[in-house]
Amino acid sequence: MKKIIKLSVVFAFLLLGVLIISGKSEAASKKVSRAVWSPYAKYDPYCSPKRIDVEGYVESGGLKPTGVMIYRKAKGEKKYKKIATLKKKSSFKYKDKNVTAGDKYYYKVRAYRKVNGKKKYSKYSEVLVRSAVYKEPKYTVEITDRSSESMTIKITSKKNNGITYFDINPYALCDDKDEIEDVIPENPAYIESYSYDGENYIELEEKKEIELKGKETVYLQFSKADENSDLSKGKFLGTIEIYYNAWPCFILFSLDEGTAKAWQNGEMIH
Repeated sequence: MKKIIKLSVVFAFLLLGVLIISGKSEAASKKVSRAVWSPYAKYDPYCSPKRIDVEGYVESGGLKPTGVMIYRKAKGEKKYKKIATLKKKSSFKYKDKNVTAGDKYYYKVRAYRKVNGKKKYSKYSEVLVRSAVYKEPKYTVEITDRSSESMTIKITSKKNNGITYFDINPYALCDDKDEIEDVIPENPAYIESYSYDGENYIELEEKKEIELKGKETVYLQFSKADENSDLSKGKFLGTIEIYYNAWPCFILFSLDEGTAKAWQNGEMIH
């Protein structure tokens, strides 16, 4: 009877050892779940000339990670450097405060798990590109020339803005700047040409995308759209579609105040 009990104990320990070894082997052979950026990581998280936020999550299906490692390189640098290790997070967010205003940065992330005392890594994520610029663009606008027949608007993108892409199309003037939606313009106008120096103008024959960097200026020359228009009247210029920080929005001009405000999804962001 004692012999049977001893054999049972030995068998139990052997079985436990097999299970432990089997578990370790399975953990060693299974891949670590991959860490990826959030779908809106290019433009939704906060950014400024002093800080860039990056965020993402860990995919399911593999070994649950011990943590994630975030890597970064600046434009012109050849190698990535690890800038942060975040532990035991199914989703993660990191505030990168070691940035230079206006510079572009490249980020990638990977998850890791400790297996048998060693780190096992997932594949790297796709590269995320972000810049240390204002998340909400800032502009100044002024009238440099105005008559009943034509008008020239000077738009300056403020320092530490990112790149603004303008979709130039015909736009309209109206008198009441409070009537933003469904307004019927009293003085319709269209963009005839544009210039980056206020002297050499390029005629606009069709829809065109132009680029405006921080501290740069563009001049838009409007002409009246019909014989009854009078461009010497009106305080508010309608909208111009733009893309800023990879996000579509539009600019509303307040000509009397000399400012321009950007809107996203129907909400003012500046």
